[in-house]
Formats: sequence, structure tokens, C-alpha cells
Amino acid sequence: MSVNWRDKPWSAVDPCSHPYDPVALRARLRQERAARGYDPAFADEEVERAVRYAGERHAYLEWLAALFDELTLPADRDAAILGLTATIVRVVDEVAGFTGGEEAWYDDALLAVAWLLESLGIEPDRAADLAARSLGGRFASWVEPEPDTRDAAAMDAAVLALEELRG
Repeated sequence: MSVNWRDKPWSAVDPCSHPYDPVALRARLRQERAARGYDPAFADEEVERAVRYAGERHAYLEWLAALFDELTLPADRDAAILGLTATIVRVVDEVAGFTGGEEAWYDDALLAVAWLLESLGIEPDRAADLAARSLGGRFASWVEPEPDTRDAAAMDAAVLALEELRG
């Protein structure tokens, strides 16, 4: 499992399609380190860190997948906007918490929102564009999202997504 998520659509990281296998990951990483001549003691420590990190990331992806799966958009446009907005707020809050609000945490939020939109049926590049248009530039590094700003960005994303999905 790759832990580099940038520029990957949801279909490439969805944990339902890409299960986490720590045993296979550990074996592959040890083999790679051995082939490069790493000191075995150093390599084992590095491998264990990478396996833990991949497990944390996979657990995060599983949380996102569960959230995406529980979202159903009602036929009523206003109700759909409210439901999608609430889900986007949860995604942004979770990403801010997961990343500790560190440098450029909002890039992970944009990616997660794009994945959410993709899971609803929006083409990956279009989902990324809609997420960037609605959330881009509204958040800062090292700062939790302001509720009013977060809510407005989530509402904008929901409106754009529903326009894309329903016309």
C-alpha cells in the first residue's frame, strides 16, 4: 500500500478495494531495505515506523469510507445541501484533528472532500476542482478552521457538487 495520496482518486485508495496487510507491507519494505544495503537494525526500526504510519492512514481511510457510505442525498435539493454540508464539515474537522492542524493541513482536507465528491459519482478531476474552488484559500496552517468559514466553505462545496450531480 502506498502512503503517498497526492493526485490519487478515491478509487485508488478506497480501503474496501485496497485492504491493509501489515505483514505483506513489512516483508516488502524489509526486502527493499536489504536490497539497498541498509543496516538491518536501522532498517527494522524504519520499517516498523512505516508500517505503523500506514496502519494509521488506513484507519483514517476506513473512517472516511464509512462516512461516505452512510451519506445518502435526499431528493429534496435543500435537504441534500444540508446533509452534504454537514458531512463536509465532519470531513474538514476530522482532517484538522487527524493532522493536528499542522502546516498545510487544508491540502488533506481538500483531498478528502474531493474523495467524498468522487464517491458520490463526480469524476475525480472535476471533484478535485470543485473542492479547490469551494475550500481553497479559506484555511490557514497551524490554525483550527473557524466554524463560520468552515461552514460557508462546506456549503459552497455542497451546492457546487449538487449542481454537478443534478444539473
